[in-house]
Amino acid sequence: MSNNSNSSGSSGFGIPASSALFLIVALVIGAAVLFGSTNIDPRSGVRAQFTATPIDLFANITYIPFTSSDGIVQFERPAAWTEIPIQQPLTYIFAPVNPDGSTNDISRFDVILGPTSGIGLPGITANSTPEDVIGALVTSSPDAQASDLVPEKIDGLSGASVKLTQVVSNQGVNEQRVAEFVVLSLGDGYMVLFEAVTTSPNSERMDRVMQQLKDTFKLNRDAALAGLKETYSGTVPPTPTLAASVTPAATALPAATADVTAEMTAEATAEATAEATATPTQ
Repeated sequence: MSNNSNSSGSSGFGIPASSALFLIVALVIGAAVLFGSTNIDPRSGVRAQFTATPIDLFANITYIPFTSSDGIVQFERPAAWTEIPIQQPLTYIFAPVNPDGSTNDISRFDVILGPTSGIGLPGITANSTPEDVIGALVTSSPDAQASDLVPEKIDGLSGASVKLTQVVSNQGVNEQRVAEFVVLSLGDGYMVLFEAVTTSPNSERMDRVMQQLKDTFKLNRDAALAGLKETYSGTVPPTPTLAASVTPAATALPAATADVTAEMTAEATAEATAEATATPTQ
């Protein structure tokens, strides 16, 4: 794990900070929407400022499979991009690498699982739909230009997506950034969030990275819900107990009882039959 720190403030899209449970990682557009601690390497943006020669971070992209260490999520990601260490459960972030070896702080995508009520947007509760979340996100980003809402169906999960475009200042230079947010309902008050952010000139190529993520995303839903409940509500998944291992021994008692009952019934029947067939005494 890298050295980490918390982030606060409002993002380049005007989204307010929150102290709720988990994070939409929007550092690439100026700051973050906080659901909790970001715990992202604070040096990444500083190192990126020293990149002297612009390079094409999207050139010749090939994809490789990614499976989380807990086996909960699978998808394909750009082979040359790196996973950003983060001390945040069920959160997976990938970004290109600059020539100096630092993580690029302009383009990245992430996959986050968390409680819907923890998103920190006005009016959002555990029962809010993906469309509600997208609507609140757009409303909380008044300076951004929003696309039409698009219905999504990914690995059996229903949801919606939107793109936000806004001009932000990067080291004194204004540039246009584009962010796509995909919100999927996981049920039981939890959601899956995809986010991809880049500069406007790279928007179409980031679209292809995002589409690859959508096309290959696989989720172990039961394990995801168990992990989320354990992480955010303290609900520990049930484990086997010793009672199960002694159950077979308990079946011996009814069997023995049946044998004794059968024996007693046979004796009584035999005695009754003998009595009924006996010759009466004159």
